[in-house]
Amino acid sequence: MNPEDEYIVKQFKSIFIENCNHPIVIYGTGIRTENLLCHIDKDRIIGLMDPKHTGEVMFGKRVFDYDEVAQIPDVIIVIIARNSVIHVIYRRIRDFTEKNGIGVYDVNGMELKSVMVSTTEKECFGVRVEDLEAAIRNADVVSFDIFDTLLCRSVLRPTDVFALVDQELQRMGKRGYVFSKERVRAEKELSHLDSPTIYEIYEQLGRNTGETKEALDHLLEIEIATEQKLLYPRKRMCEKVQEISRMGKKVLLISDMYFTKDILKKLLAQFGITDYDELYVSSEFHRWKATGLYETVRERENITGSWLHIGDNPYADVVMPQRCGIQTFQIYSTVEMLEQSIYAEVLESAGSLEEKVVLAQFAAQAYNDPFGKFDRTGKISVDRADFLGELIFAPIIFKYLLWLVQHLQKDQVDLVFFPSRDGYILKQIYDQIGKKGLPQGEYLYTSRRTAMVAAADTAEHVKEICEFPGEDTVGKRAQKRFRLKDDYGYPSDQFVTAALQECERERKNYLFFLKKNNKICCDRIAFVDFVAVGSVQEALSRLLDKEMHGYYFLRRKPDTGRKEKMQIDALYGMYGDYQMNANLYRYYYFMEMVLTSYEPSLEWVDDDGKLCFYPENRSEQNLFCIRKMHEGICRYCERMFSIVPGVGVWEASVQLYDKLLGFFSEDYLDILSGVIDGIENIDEFMGRKVSELNR
Repeated sequence: MNPEDEYIVKQFKSIFIENCNHPIVIYGTGIRTENLLCHIDKDRIIGLMDPKHTGEVMFGKRVFDYDEVAQIPDVIIVIIARNSVIHVIYRRIRDFTEKNGIGVYDVNGMELKSVMVSTTEKECFGVRVEDLEAAIRNADVVSFDIFDTLLCRSVLRPTDVFALVDQELQRMGKRGYVFSKERVRAEKELSHLDSPTIYEIYEQLGRNTGETKEALDHLLEIEIATEQKLLYPRKRMCEKVQEISRMGKKVLLISDMYFTKDILKKLLAQFGITDYDELYVSSEFHRWKATGLYETVRERENITGSWLHIGDNPYADVVMPQRCGIQTFQIYSTVEMLEQSIYAEVLESAGSLEEKVVLAQFAAQAYNDPFGKFDRTGKISVDRADFLGELIFAPIIFKYLLWLVQHLQKDQVDLVFFPSRDGYILKQIYDQIGKKGLPQGEYLYTSRRTAMVAAADTAEHVKEICEFPGEDTVGKRAQKRFRLKDDYGYPSDQFVTAALQECERERKNYLFFLKKNNKICCDRIAFVDFVAVGSVQEALSRLLDKEMHGYYFLRRKPDTGRKEKMQIDALYGMYGDYQMNANLYRYYYFMEMVLTSYEPSLEWVDDDGKLCFYPENRSEQNLFCIRKMHEGICRYCERMFSIVPGVGVWEASVQLYDKLLGFFSEDYLDILSGVIDGIENIDEFMGRKVSELNR
């Protein structure tokens, strides 16, 4: 048995034969099920399920229909299928199994269930823009809080800003103290001032650390620059400022903040927030909102009419102004909305600073609009492909590129190949990063067929290409894959001779194309791939006679000893098809489409050196969707790489990113009609649609 079959048999025996007393029905009638039944006690298996073979007898077992399974007392169903498609199968039978109380498991003993989400209606998801507009109409003066109301930060807590400064200082060279601790200490020691200014805080920091005035000024510049990078406008709320100003009403901004008025005005201006009459900052008066700032504003603005204040803090922006006779309207912060939402489980993963930034960014995107498209549990509705790309797929792509850059900086690499088509958007973002000292990135036109055929020079190579899985018979696959007019009675000597002649021709043409475009000038080459065994990398290495180092999202377990010896690192590691329980593996067929270029797959290079592509099987709507998702992904990665102080200091595991990818599930996300309708993934080499939309 191969390792996959051995693993399945071992797991099944341990979990379901030796430690389970339930009658078992296996869902699946493929070769894995056949092999399993050859190596276990068949009597424990009551029957099989597969809609395509209902009523038949396969491998000595009857294939049941739904009613027959429902009548078996205490029955459980075990799905024998790859993790990348197991959830598709589960959705087909979910309603039936839940109605009849039947447990459904994978081969590892994990019970498959619908994601149980809270149906409790949370107050923060019931805020209506119509109610805010009514309150505004009844007010003569309208004031806004700034942070978390008009602007949000890509951190979970304000003190995370100081931790990012720590990382920037670490990148620049260590100091004799931890900035974040001393920064918090200095502000705390000035609590008697009642809202000290940033300059007073830094003077105290200097007294505590012995830093020079010049060094303190530089530290302050870094802190302000870090704040600028982290700030994110809440566009709907910023628009309200402009609307109220155009109505002729007085607009005030009021903030509890250590930054001075001049600094805050610059931060606001970078997002176009200028349509206000006056800005009041607590540090300017040494008065918090809770200790007299509202009274100061009323006196200075001579407010006698109705006054509405809008903010997020339940005490400083609701209770305290109400005590001063001010009407209030609470807008919840993006982080608070995340904490109350069905996505709140991811907050348990917020251990490192990297994870806190990523989660705050998710919150800032998901709940930027406090009146947005979500239900009363916070479940988001997506109506744009660029938003889908930015919210769901961009984080894992960012993490991979961050990991890739970290490896490239450590390894001695001259050139990075980003192969068509999966490497297209990765190459765009890699160029966007623009980090000094990184090797040159090249977009390499290739494909599984192009590389394997061009590299094949033995009968064994020909056989491997022909017997690679596909939809047709082996003979037809062989004929198509070598572009022959006949299959010559595959696997006859005549066929092998004809195939090797075609390989020689294509090898000559492809090598000419690569040399002409200067793709093989370097010795130490890195090869980027998504989810793969390594077939393309191995073929190219053989073709170019150059060892390549692979950097993959996830490496599938090799099917030959030759491939096992290849140099490949993977963000997720290496797993077999039946071992990987990750959302990346669940959605990787769809993610292949997300990563892809706007051209069809390369089939071969002709005698004139012209690239010849397979026919395009994607519609214009599909391609438009991919382009828009790319826009969102690039936007996210550009922002996140601007925040990273130094790629070496962000080394959190992939776990959180994979959880965020899991929100692609229909249990967590409503994708409206027209956003990704009709998208499918066609593998030309295999000659079939490899997966339906697996949500």
